Amino acid sequence: MKTLTKALLAFSLTGVLLNASDVALTQTAENEFDRMQKFMNSFMSSNFKHEYFNSVYPKINMQDQNNTYVLTFDVSGMSKDEIKLSIEEGNILTIEGQRHSDTKTEEENYMKREMFHGAFKRSVVLPEDANHDKLTTKYTDGILKVMIGKKAVVKPVSKVIPIN
Repeated sequence: MKTLTKALLAFSLTGVLLNASDVALTQTAENEFDRMQKFMNSFMSSNFKHEYFNSVYPKINMQDQNNTYVLTFDVSGMSKDEIKLSIEEGNILTIEGQRHSDTKTEEENYMKREMFHGAFKRSVVLPEDANHDKLTTKYTDGILKVMIGKKAVVKPVSKVIPIN
């Protein structure tokens, strides 16, 4: 009986030790993940996130003005010949181009650089009632306005169905 009691006691103590080591390993892993999470959060909240991840070019404003949608793109520093605008299947309006830098960047010592230079392409899904045949554009001082008329709304006709 003493042998059985010692064996059960040893088994239960081993179980406790295993559980304790599992807890210690789990806490160590959680601490490591917490440390990595803090590092990633600090990395993502730095200027790197603000300047690069949140920087979509060109910036756009979209308005619904009565019978027209107005899309205004900020393409300052570009001529209208450097911009391509197209409508693709699925009501997708795409603007693309290349914004050139007028200075050599490798020779300059920037403290902060936010002005975008390079190729860009941005697509916007237009509302279903956008009428591509009624599209006009206007480019003035780095602002491209795209005006798109709306299709006439066809109201469903109500029909009474006789019951026989």
